[in-house]
Amino acid sequence: EGKKIISTDSESPDSRFRDIAYQTAIKGEIYKSEIVISKNLTPSMTIAMPVKRLNAIEGVVIADINLIAMWKLVDKIKIGESGYAFVVSGDGRLIAHGLGDGKVRVLSHENMKSLGIVKGVLQGRHSTGLYKNIEGTEVIGVAAPVPSLGWGIVIEEPLKEAYAPVRRMTLLLTLLII
Repeated sequence: EGKKIISTDSESPDSRFRDIAYQTAIKGEIYKSEIVISKNLTPSMTIAMPVKRLNAIEGVVIADINLIAMWKLVDKIKIGESGYAFVVSGDGRLIAHGLGDGKVRVLSHENMKSLGIVKGVLQGRHSTGLYKNIEGTEVIGVAAPVPSLGWGIVIEEPLKEAYAPVRRMTLLLTLLII
């Protein structure tokens, strides 16, 4: 009936009967909401699943998940001096960014679908490539889909930084030959 039986959040509503999460799960489907940014500027989403016993749906488990841990994980991904990661939702919206100024883009729901690497990852393809990122910087990027959520993760490193060791070795070899 959508009545709360047990919860870790004392402030959650006593009934979720009218929630789309409940309505979807009670029909036997898994519900995954879009990412929303709360009033305290943290990302969250809702997931709901039917609870079955002997192939009969007896209830629903609903989880309102705070995604701040995902933000922290993405912040820790560093490649070289200035490489970073970002995560996009299934429609291409930026939902996590490893650079400080990228957080503003997350909060403004910037869409990254204009990048070819993002289009590819949202179609379920792993990919790598050289391209200009959203800021217009030449980068080398690698992307992997997150199939269970329909998301994608992209890691970029500026081309100048990525090829710096090769340029140094070329210079040293040239000097050695001379």
